[in-house]
Amino acid sequence: MFRFKFEFFLIQIFSWPLLKMPEKFRYKFGEMIGVLIYYILPKRREVALKNIKLAFPEKNDEEIKKIALGSYKVMIKAFMMTLWISDTCKDDEKVKFDNYELYEEAKQMGKGVILVSLHMGAFEAVQKVALKTDLYTVFRRQKNPYITKLMTEAREKNGVTLVARNSGLTKELVKALKNNRTVYLISDQYDDGCSVEFFGEKTRATTGPMAFGVRYDVPVLLVYNVLDENNVSTIYFDKIIGVEKTGNIKKDTEFNTQKLIYEFERVIKKHPEQWMWFHKRWRNDKK
Repeated sequence: MFRFKFEFFLIQIFSWPLLKMPEKFRYKFGEMIGVLIYYILPKRREVALKNIKLAFPEKNDEEIKKIALGSYKVMIKAFMMTLWISDTCKDDEKVKFDNYELYEEAKQMGKGVILVSLHMGAFEAVQKVALKTDLYTVFRRQKNPYITKLMTEAREKNGVTLVARNSGLTKELVKALKNNRTVYLISDQYDDGCSVEFFGEKTRATTGPMAFGVRYDVPVLLVYNVLDENNVSTIYFDKIIGVEKTGNIKKDTEFNTQKLIYEFERVIKKHPEQWMWFHKRWRNDKK
């Protein structure tokens, strides 16, 4: 427990002076930290470079390095934004919507909405949706309970309803959707759900978002974020993923999950420097 308290103390010591600084300085500092982490953590850097090379075999080493560095800068800024995300989301000049009408269209179906997303750009900024409507999202408790508390409080400030990842998770989300609520799921990381092809390589992905679409006819809307050079976040409501059904729930869920993964691939190709490449996304598919 002492270790957890000490870790939390360090975060507080780091964040207090940072929040006293102008926002422009915070982002510039975040970019510097991103570059520093890129160089001082070789194992994680190699994961990123290997992943980018796998996804873009046509790119040379310099292009791959540029994407990796850009990703580190964006992701570190995105993580740091958790400290001031509430104020940022309330500013329409700092967090903007693109094609919000598509979300309203999905909402009007009256079946709830799944906003499915990626670790891209300032992905926490999608919390801005909660300022307009009920938004539920799933959270995983950290090993450090003090950090868990810090993260949950930051999200709840924007009105987000947090649902813990536990045995009652599905039941709670189904209840929310039946009440025409919106559920935000980040679903781009490795998961035991089902086997998929991603950038031409076999891996595994969560089936959660598309399972809701198959079982309950919930519209699944792809949404993602881009953090530009001026640190303005744009939330893109990209498209409603058409769910195809044959009556075989398991096969339909797997088929539509693959459709979703292909959409992720399309978005990442469009904005490669915005995605979190240092996650071990491709592993041996043993199942």
